[in-house]
Amino acid sequence: MSERLDDLVHRQQQELSTRNTDELVTLWQQRHAGGLMAEGLEATRRILLERLGYLPLDSGAAPTAPRAARPKVAPRKAPQDRSPLDAPGRWLPISSGARIFAWAYLLAGLTAALTQLLRAFNGEGAYTLLAAGLTALQAAFFFLVLQVLVEGVRSPRRS
Repeated sequence: MSERLDDLVHRQQQELSTRNTDELVTLWQQRHAGGLMAEGLEATRRILLERLGYLPLDSGAAPTAPRAARPKVAPRKAPQDRSPLDAPGRWLPISSGARIFAWAYLLAGLTAALTQLLRAFNGEGAYTLLAAGLTALQAAFFFLVLQVLVEGVRSPRRS
């Protein structure tokens, strides 16, 4: 849903929330009559779900009792539908290697920056000083990127 449409629905929801539930049920049951725009219908749907926990049937039918609330869980993929990249534990050894590589890259980058700094102080100019700073910045950047990726792999998956 676009941000603008969501904003319109939110405003309609604020206006409709002052009405009692019976009026909203009537509006919902007569939605095919064209009394409300799309954002009004969505706002009514949200309010009714919040207040009743279910949506009433179309006009003329009495609302049914709500079903027991079940958490919305995505269906699990069958093992044969899984990609080899989704195999449990596949990424852990790779992330361990990435963590070691991140530290090695940081140390190598800082060593190169230190060497460039020493050359700058021996009289090779401001360019070498700038290069040393950029080398250290690059090493720190890639170190942080790799660390974030490793933590993402190692953190528990949320479903």
